[in-house]
Amino acid sequence: MPKPPMNDTIFIMTQQLDDNGQPKKDGYGRPIPAKTVTSKARVKNEAKTNIASDSQTTDNILEIAVPNTTVVEEGQSIEWIDRFGEKIIGQVDGITEVLNYSGKKVYYRKLIVNKSGG
Repeated sequence: MPKPPMNDTIFIMTQQLDDNGQPKKDGYGRPIPAKTVTSKARVKNEAKTNIASDSQTTDNILEIAVPNTTVVEEGQSIEWIDRFGEKIIGQVDGITEVLNYSGKKVYYRKLIVNKSGG
């Protein structure tokens, strides 16, 4: 299975945490800014409509394919600038790994980012 072409660039914001899981603070008690990691990606923008008997909802979802060397965890913030110059920020809701047939090699990771809330 070939890797998809990765012509987009995303920014992954990683919050620095202390031993207790709280954000690290500087000498003045202010939180230290998040570290930003740049990665190549392939971004697919989707809109899914859920129709029920009493309502209709639309979810705007980004499906992002990143190389297998990119370290990403659920809950991290992702920033992407689309083709129209609009900055899109969202949190990673799920991660799926695309494996080869034997299941021993990861080709790439697929991130699900829900941008409806942000």
